[in-house]
Amino acid sequence: MKTRLLLALLLVFASGCDILTPNKTFRLAISRQSEYYHYIANHLAPMLSSRGYRLQIVEADNAFAASEIVSRGDADLTLLNNFSYPVAESLNERASQLRTILPIATRVFFVFSRKPLPANITADQLFTNATVGVETLNGETHKNLERRFERAAVQGVKFVPESDNTSDLIAFWSTLYSDKAQKLQEAGWHVVSLDENWIDFNTRFDNAVSPFVLPALPGDPTSMDVNTYSSEVILIGNHQLGENSIYELCGLVFQHRLELINKDRMYLAITEDFSPSSMLFPIHEGTRAYLNRDQPTLLERYADTIALFFSFGALIYGVAQTLHNRMRRKQKDRLDVYFLEFLRIRSDKDSGMAMQVQQLNDLHRKALEQMTKEQLEKGDFHILSRLIQQELALVKGG
Repeated sequence: MKTRLLLALLLVFASGCDILTPNKTFRLAISRQSEYYHYIANHLAPMLSSRGYRLQIVEADNAFAASEIVSRGDADLTLLNNFSYPVAESLNERASQLRTILPIATRVFFVFSRKPLPANITADQLFTNATVGVETLNGETHKNLERRFERAAVQGVKFVPESDNTSDLIAFWSTLYSDKAQKLQEAGWHVVSLDENWIDFNTRFDNAVSPFVLPALPGDPTSMDVNTYSSEVILIGNHQLGENSIYELCGLVFQHRLELINKDRMYLAITEDFSPSSMLFPIHEGTRAYLNRDQPTLLERYADTIALFFSFGALIYGVAQTLHNRMRRKQKDRLDVYFLEFLRIRSDKDSGMAMQVQQLNDLHRKALEQMTKEQLEKGDFHILSRLIQQELALVKGG
């Protein structure tokens, strides 16, 4: 019992601390090789810092390791693609420790080929028996692609680090018109416009993926529209992060989203109008509280009903009290009649003993009948009964 009480007090104390002094230092775990996640962190950090927050980077081997670190509580936040089911599955029961904070950015899937390819090339022709370079072996992009190829019956794909000179293709997720894409083009690589069937397969396979067309650059005659797909990067947190701390963090990001959008249009993904059911992990309670901040509370929603209930209750109580008082006055009036009758019998010295005994017994019987009908209080009856019994003893003994 003492242990439970202590734990309860500690929980209340911790909740109070989160309300009074919300956390303003967050540890963000990200893959050390992920250019894109570091790109986001480099935008978030100064924005948060200028508002009194601090973002500490915790480097991990890949997105799997970063998520594991957060699930253990050794970091607070991480970034993940919203369809990274292999990451969630790798955590097993520890996945229950993670919560979605908010969608933070849109990122686009790119494929670059070492050699020029026909415009109408199919995904099967593109990927079958190809060597595909990825940012991190056994990382998020590698495992997500591996699963998609398996489900699409694409065979013979070999994954290597993107720095490996043997790769036929390089596949990665990045921002619109990213520096990485530009550098690959400058190095002689060719961007691939994916075929409609492959895009349709991926978007139907996962509702977190959407078709996306990257328009050609108007000032570049060699540029072309690129058909591909996009997804959202979500900010993930440990479920033990304080509700108020996450509420305040969400408010800060949403209120200053334009500052981020001015740096990159991909931050248009920061919106309150997202579907919690489409997120990889359940929504954090702090996020839910922020999204529902303008909705009336339970008490506010039912204020009129509650007021009517209490008004009706007060009316019923008033009526009941009035009836009770009226009944009590009637009982008192009857008691007064009985006491006056008792005094009359007692003072009547002219009647014989038999007559007095008869009158006292009749008075006792009438009082008993009134008590059984709840027309006389039990306490009053007992007082009267004792007086009658005492008087009967005196009369009979005299």
